[in-house]
Amino acid sequence: MSKTLRLGFIMGGGVSLGSFSSAALCESIKQLLVYAEYEDTAGQKRPYARIEIDVLTGSSAGAISLGIMLRGLASPRDQYQLLGYNSYSHFRQELQQELLGQFGEAAYKMMGEQPEKFEDLLAIQGVQKLQEHIWAKEVNLDELLAQNKEKVKAQAGLLDRSYIDEMGHRYFGFPQQQPVVSQRRLLAPRVLFACTLSNLQALNLQGSPKGSPFGSALNDAEVYKSHAELRCFDLNFGEVREEFFQHYPIPWRQFHLGPAYCYDNKGQQKEMGSLLNMAYWQELSASCIASAAFPLAFEPVRLRRYRHELQDRWPEALAAEDSHIFTYVDGGMFNNEPIREAMRLGSYLDQLHKGGPDYDRLMLFVDPIVGEIKEDFQEGSAQLLGLQRSWLTGRAKWGARSPLARIGDKLPKLVSALLHESQQGEWRKIKAVVDRFEERKKLRQYQKLQYSGKQLPPQERQALRQFIEEELAQLRQGLYLPPAYLQLSQELSRILSEEQAFFADKLPWEDAQALWDSLYAYVEEQEIKAEEQAAWDLALSFLALDLGLGLLAKEQKAKIVGIAPFDFYRSETEPYGLLQLPGLGLSGFAGFASEAASRYEARYAAYCSFRILRELGYSSAPANLMQRPAAFSLEQFDPPLLNGVRDALLQRFSQLVPSEYRRALPFLEGFLSDSLDRFIEQNIGPKRKCIHIELRLHLAKDNYCLRGYNEEEAYKKNQLNPKNWAGREYIVTKIDYYPELQTWSGPNLGPNNRLWLDRIRLFNEQEFMPLPLPEIPEGHPAYLRAYPVFELDLRTETEIGVGRAISTQEWQLLPDPKSLDTPEY
Repeated sequence: MSKTLRLGFIMGGGVSLGSFSSAALCESIKQLLVYAEYEDTAGQKRPYARIEIDVLTGSSAGAISLGIMLRGLASPRDQYQLLGYNSYSHFRQELQQELLGQFGEAAYKMMGEQPEKFEDLLAIQGVQKLQEHIWAKEVNLDELLAQNKEKVKAQAGLLDRSYIDEMGHRYFGFPQQQPVVSQRRLLAPRVLFACTLSNLQALNLQGSPKGSPFGSALNDAEVYKSHAELRCFDLNFGEVREEFFQHYPIPWRQFHLGPAYCYDNKGQQKEMGSLLNMAYWQELSASCIASAAFPLAFEPVRLRRYRHELQDRWPEALAAEDSHIFTYVDGGMFNNEPIREAMRLGSYLDQLHKGGPDYDRLMLFVDPIVGEIKEDFQEGSAQLLGLQRSWLTGRAKWGARSPLARIGDKLPKLVSALLHESQQGEWRKIKAVVDRFEERKKLRQYQKLQYSGKQLPPQERQALRQFIEEELAQLRQGLYLPPAYLQLSQELSRILSEEQAFFADKLPWEDAQALWDSLYAYVEEQEIKAEEQAAWDLALSFLALDLGLGLLAKEQKAKIVGIAPFDFYRSETEPYGLLQLPGLGLSGFAGFASEAASRYEARYAAYCSFRILRELGYSSAPANLMQRPAAFSLEQFDPPLLNGVRDALLQRFSQLVPSEYRRALPFLEGFLSDSLDRFIEQNIGPKRKCIHIELRLHLAKDNYCLRGYNEEEAYKKNQLNPKNWAGREYIVTKIDYYPELQTWSGPNLGPNNRLWLDRIRLFNEQEFMPLPLPEIPEGHPAYLRAYPVFELDLRTETEIGVGRAISTQEWQLLPDPKSLDTPEY
């Protein structure tokens, strides 16, 4: 008997790392089409007869990648023009040659024996080419910064969102704006597509203080507000007749292959949209763009939401309205990994597939940003002194940092803390559920061992049943599912399918009608055989156990596979570390600065998909099918490229300055340029651990200065002079230390990692003495400080005017600022 593999995809965000996500997405499908197998009843490996995609959940750039794939597979033969081909036949011929070259004999065999699956393979290969073209070539910083474009000047964002809007029209559109989906491939007859959104207007999630004239005092305690939302599109590639519409979940946006119509569902106006109408594809496109509207980088997106979508969260002020336009930003702010949502959607569809053809379910979780766990104790607000640059002269100086600057240092960590608190850690929750399946297995086994064939007392059975039915009703209401779902009979049927071996000799298993009659009689509380009554009572207790473990209405049918950028360069054996992709910098925007980086990420994503699926046993691909791409050199982010990014950002910043302040721009450009240089240096290129260190030279007199150097370690007339700080003469500078490379950098660092203290003369400076840097070996206390400060006492030398050789051990690490609870005595 043949079998189908049903696929669901969960896609995290990553901005330019959409090049990785989209390639991993498409390559995974290709690998599974060619090499995925199941084991039949005789223990033989057989290829799946068909692969269907029916669940797509994405966040940020992941939502856009999934949306483009959905549109491409809905009508794969009309997208050749977007890649510059003259005809589909020419496009198809090239796709075929690429697939035969990649998969060799397996592709030739599929083409001859399974032509329909080969058509699916051609379709996803076309989508893969299109995605790489979009993420590697079309979307780039030049276009996003919209240089020399007037339209970007009025936008409330650093980058040009109108360019992304135009892409949405182009890649979600159809020729002559007439949607035709008769040639769809790989997509199931019903596809659920969901994307995460962040509403700038916080809506009530639950609770409303009532029942007391002083109930408003409990607003914060009882009313839970949230900015996180999920928008789900229910795409039916067939016509849904109006009499069946009542069985569809209320909050979802439903489309079908037929004329649009409205329906009153439980007093709420709902619309069944038409997939043959371009307006509904634009609604899907706009939702994907809203999910990827990275805050500050892009202007927020306004979307029309409907009362039936938000249900109890619909604001009371809009009680008379059926729809309203809300403002949205990147859905990844609060839920960058919508795993739980994907599992729920998959479970909903699996309930509908019961009794149909046999299938397996696989959920693929693709996330290009999976951070290594690192501990960083540095916190910039502890930095009291700092280097500054004069807006007028451009000369360097040091002094007390402004309160605004210290507040600014806290903002990144505060924002990060808020986002980490608001993100729900879905993967951890899903893993907990998977672990509970194992616990359930052990507890059920214990119940089986205690089973004696006796019925439950009627009162206990009734109480247990009432409790379970109430919980099912609450869950059904919470998920806004129609009444026909999550019924007691369905859950008992699930229990039987999970424990078939145990119940086979206790219920009329061989006679399907008799088994159904027995279940119906038990649910309707009719009289049945004593041994059957006892078996159903045990199944009811299993259901109560599921309730206690939070596994009600959950099945262990779906398997989850994570596709991430594992580092296959360092080791060919487990466990694998994670690889930092070159586009990760600038909060994920760095890849838009380099087409080479994006194309590398696409190739490496394909290789990761191949390796992960093969090593986890989901693919029987030969080990030598794909060669690991050569490692990407971050040196390709060379000075000309970085300078181009700096200049483009500088130009965009100048456009953001109000006209009345533009006279100050000539004085600000040097300051902004230096700040952008530091920002780009820290965010594009190698991500290495860096310790920011303050060095204080304690002097006796003020006729000394610390020599300045440029990036080539050549002398630069930009020295730092002494100042009185806390009643003492100091020169203060800042340097950075990279422990992995054991290298230093800083504006006063000269050849051989030395500082030079010079004596100030009337017309020039006189060389006085070199100063070595402190030693910071592994395990040094400086690594644990919020902001390490070293001090070197040079009062004797500067008092008598005689230099000497200074030892690195003479630097003293100053204590951290005291904690508030430090005793004063």
